[in-house]
Amino acid sequence: NVEHELANNLSFLCTLLNSLPNPIFQKDLQGRYERCNDAFSEILFGRAQSGIPGKSTAELEKSFSTTKLLTINKKHDMELIKTLKPQKYEVEMKCADKLTHDFIITKVPYLDADGELKGIIGIMSDVTELKDTEKALKEQNQKLEELNEQLQANHQQLVQSEKMASIGQLAAGVAHEINNPVGFVMSNITTLSEYIDYFKELINAYGDLEAHVVKDDMT
Repeated sequence: NVEHELANNLSFLCTLLNSLPNPIFQKDLQGRYERCNDAFSEILFGRAQSGIPGKSTAELEKSFSTTKLLTINKKHDMELIKTLKPQKYEVEMKCADKLTHDFIITKVPYLDADGELKGIIGIMSDVTELKDTEKALKEQNQKLEELNEQLQANHQQLVQSEKMASIGQLAAGVAHEINNPVGFVMSNITTLSEYIDYFKELINAYGDLEAHVVKDDMT
């Protein structure tokens, strides 16, 4: 009965793991895969689970195992083994569909019943669409910022144009106020000239009269 119950529990756990869309794996301390779910074997390597146990990443797919990726994975594996602290990091991987995907990998220590470290359990989250959406949002935000800058520049030009129009109206008003008295003066210059000529003749007449009077007195 105990064995039957354990088999049922194992079957339940396997079914549960294989129903999850996230790739999940277990590695030993030498970096060889011991277990994984269907998502891991199919999405990453395009093969059944049976071809995974006992092999390392480099042995499974050369195109998958770039030097950079292997270095990053090994670094975090060693840190986890040393500190027993979970590791979380982001990597790019070429999967079975021949496309490069962005993954966030979370690794935790796998301990046996006695608390001894036996391996590493990893869960992978494909964030490719999220990254693409983030990139599109950044590009859209950049366009909005550029548009906002253009609108501000246009606003400044409009304000400047309004200021220039106000100055033009003020100048026109000042010119009008100046032209009114100037026009009045200019329109009366001819009359003023006639008055000046008249007064000149009058003065000359008074001069002639004075001279005549003085002459009569002397005689």
